[in-house]
Amino acid sequence: MSASWSTLLRDFIRRFFARLKKSEPTTKFILTIWKLGLMNPRWYDHIEGFDAISIKCVDGTGFYRMQDAVAMSSEALERGLELHGWGFHYCMDRHSAVKEAGTAAAACIKLGASAYHWNAEKQWAAGEDPIGTGKLFAQTFKKLLPGVELYANCFSSHASTDLLVFMDRYEPMLYGTRRKTIENKFSNKIVREDVPAEKICAMVGTGRRDANNKTRAWGYLHPSKGRIEPLGLAQLIVKHKPYAINFFRGGMADGEDIMVEGNTINPKLSEQVKEIKALLAAEEIV
Repeated sequence: MSASWSTLLRDFIRRFFARLKKSEPTTKFILTIWKLGLMNPRWYDHIEGFDAISIKCVDGTGFYRMQDAVAMSSEALERGLELHGWGFHYCMDRHSAVKEAGTAAAACIKLGASAYHWNAEKQWAAGEDPIGTGKLFAQTFKKLLPGVELYANCFSSHASTDLLVFMDRYEPMLYGTRRKTIENKFSNKIVREDVPAEKICAMVGTGRRDANNKTRAWGYLHPSKGRIEPLGLAQLIVKHKPYAINFFRGGMADGEDIMVEGNTINPKLSEQVKEIKALLAAEEIV
């Protein structure tokens, strides 16, 4: 009888920890889309492995190509993908920050988006009070749509602790055309003691080749042949385990569409995602 209870207890413990393992958050893969006109006519056939798409729907205080955004959102939802929106934001002063937040919230409602990526760069950084207007944008947006996740996809130099408190996720831009540059950006910009691990995300390049030097690319899936360092994107994701990886961007760029076809440096985007997910899954099993 005791042996039976011992077996039952072991089975219970095994199932309990197996459930915990399954409930652990895994890295989410997001594809950012800028313009429908740059996408392959059957772009939705090339998004295997992605968990979400993020469609541009706002520019400052105005909607951005909303008809196209709605059309793309329908295709995404039909395929069971999470739908995110994103917009380029200026937030130069408090008045514009409030108005832009209202526009972003309205766009999310129109799309049925579950998350929004606040893309704020040099114009915002040069404003009268970037951190203050960023906080005001976040507070206004979350008051309007408390259930929609807000990503701080902004210049890391102004992504202060008190700003990120008001954001659900922190998503710095980690672009580069050299492996070492990208590796350094991962180490310097997403390794932060003041930001909870579950908030950390990263926006990265798709691996398309550099228009000015075809031997380089905006991202590398793996280290150079025969080397283990600098790390490629796959190894960086396994090492840092961000909440989400957001690829900027889908569609035609500099004469190639890496969603549809790989190049001499990287496989096509869906195959990159497949490889990275396989590495993450293998590590979880171990």
